Amino acid sequence: MKNNNQTASTTRMQRHENKPMKVQPTIRKRHVHGFLSFLLGLIFILVLAIRLTVLSGPFMVRAVQSPVVVNQVHDSIATQLQEKNLPANLATNDLIKAVLKTGTRQTYAGQDVNFDVPTVQNAVTDDVNQQASNVGINAGVASAATSTVAGLVLSALTVNYQNEWLTNFAEHVHQYQVEATVVAVITGVLWMLLMRRNRRVRRDRRALLAVKE
Repeated sequence: MKNNNQTASTTRMQRHENKPMKVQPTIRKRHVHGFLSFLLGLIFILVLAIRLTVLSGPFMVRAVQSPVVVNQVHDSIATQLQEKNLPANLATNDLIKAVLKTGTRQTYAGQDVNFDVPTVQNAVTDDVNQQASNVGINAGVASAATSTVAGLVLSALTVNYQNEWLTNFAEHVHQYQVEATVVAVITGVLWMLLMRRNRRVRRDRRALLAVKE
């Protein structure tokens, strides 16, 4: 009788050992939730970064006034001035920065970039007149130089600004800003909710393990 009981017990143990292990559903869910949390967080950070940089007017106004951009425009204008036997420093970096700022603000306001406006023309003329006076150019030459430099500055900046890509961007920038803001808000909220849920699940799991011990 005892041998029969031992045999039956051994048989049950063997069946239990040979039974395939099932993957716990909670583990799979944990991996899925972890991946979703990572994906939502990544999308939120990327969209927010784009919204606060490329799609931000104030940010791009500062960006176009960087030395790299200003020096590139200044070198182009200086070369043209020297070809006309005029001092290269008639077009100052401050003047170029001011005109670049105007063009960028027009772009992010959804307007066509246009430097041929009185405010820009007056700023260019006043700055060139001042520089001409500083380098000792007489009034007659200064008048011609002012007109030439003003035309060169506006022409160089217009060439850099008026292209198909920027025109299309200016037409749709407000739409891009709204879409990026909506996506950032939605993904940000979902990410926070999922993170809170994951923390709650981990806390409950630790509490359950503590009870079992």
